[in-house]
Amino acid sequence: MANETKMRKYFQYPILTVLGMSSMTFSACSGLVDIYDELTVQDTASSPYRQLHVTATTYDDWTYLTLDNPDSTVVLPIPTTLNSGEWDGVTSYTRQEIKLGSTTELSSTPTDAQPEPERWDLAFHHFDIRTNGGMAFETEYTSLDQLPAHWSDIPGIEWQADQTTKDRVWIDLSNSLAFNIGCQTIDISLPLSNMAWMDVSNPPPIYNVSGHVCLLRMKDGTVAALFLDNYMNEKGKKGYLTISYIYPYE
Repeated sequence: MANETKMRKYFQYPILTVLGMSSMTFSACSGLVDIYDELTVQDTASSPYRQLHVTATTYDDWTYLTLDNPDSTVVLPIPTTLNSGEWDGVTSYTRQEIKLGSTTELSSTPTDAQPEPERWDLAFHHFDIRTNGGMAFETEYTSLDQLPAHWSDIPGIEWQADQTTKDRVWIDLSNSLAFNIGCQTIDISLPLSNMAWMDVSNPPPIYNVSGHVCLLRMKDGTVAALFLDNYMNEKGKKGYLTISYIYPYE
């Protein structure tokens, strides 16, 4: 479950041919096909819990926030070059050939470390989520209402720290017709990032949500419970995240 890697982003444009789409419209900046912005909006029930409303529609930056003041966000760009002269040994700009079922690294260029604000708990890049030294766990619960009174009463918790990924944080899709995607190599939280993903195992592409509550344990030991209510706005545009949460979750 939590360790399972979901096929969240991999797609092949021949899928569009199968659908009989001979004409496609592209975004000038990203190269994304508009079909991914035409899916039906899911109904979102009102939540009695605190909520995050995150706009993460672009692919060239990260949006940072704290759970105690989620309305105050900081947006910082993704570096694609090494200007500082010092490489952190991880953060890179890679070109990946991404096809259904396979990923091949074409090139890798060290970059400056991802800039971060002085204080933050979570960072969002479309559906990708990072923690600030935290750990996460995907539970079996499908509603915050189902949670026990204390997080320590949840069985089988296996905390996962953020993990380095080379092909999940897409930042340049201008050459995506050739399956050539520009990606950022960076640590992300797989349990939190898997709250939403794109499934193309059976065309046409479908956006999905895990439907599971995730726990976040921050580096100070404080725990939060999060549930993704929606990943779209009222017009069906992707990257508008609504997350209900309990914080702190004792």
